[in-house]
Amino acid sequence: MANGGWIAGELAGGVDCGDALEVTLRRPVPLDTELTVGHVANSISLTHDGVLLAEAIPVVEELTPPPFVPFNEAARAEEGFVGLRGEHPVPGCFVCGLRAPGDGLRIFPGPVEGTDLVAAGWRVPVITADDGAVPEALVWAALDCPSGWAHTGPEGPGLLGRMTARVYRQVYPNGTYSVVGRPAGRDGRKRFGASAVYEMDGTLVAVAKATWILPR
Repeated sequence: MANGGWIAGELAGGVDCGDALEVTLRRPVPLDTELTVGHVANSISLTHDGVLLAEAIPVVEELTPPPFVPFNEAARAEEGFVGLRGEHPVPGCFVCGLRAPGDGLRIFPGPVEGTDLVAAGWRVPVITADDGAVPEALVWAALDCPSGWAHTGPEGPGLLGRMTARVYRQVYPNGTYSVVGRPAGRDGRKRFGASAVYEMDGTLVAVAKATWILPR
């Protein structure tokens, strides 16, 4: 299936809105399959054979980012990423999977000592859009997994169900950024988390909140 954060970012890119965007993933999105994109008012939907897979709508909501973690500290935290200890439930994940350098984002969020945060140093691969920046959908993808890994456990982060995000600044290839995640509660099989991308000097690049669901 396609990465949830990337799909959410692709859909969000089709909504003309200066506010936060909420994307709900109803079903897994298949790869190598022709899908249909629909527009109704300010919303956008993704369907396959008439079955709704995902939808994006603008929302007026103030998103609170987890606090900034300097890049060097975020990079050190990667050593504690459980996926590096052979406990990764989806080792091929585009964002946090153990893929070869240049193949995927390789964001490995590990615990930041003395806090409830997880963080990773994002060394951005050379993937650019027409304006020379990284496509915004990849920024959404970078925000994806850290909010799930903020909940530690052998079952992993689960599956992304809903993501609300706002991107303030562009990300550039070969740059170095801090990606931070924080848990925000749980309810049964649901896990809630927040995430953010920061520049080296602590400038906020993007922020998100997410709902994750543990499979039965």
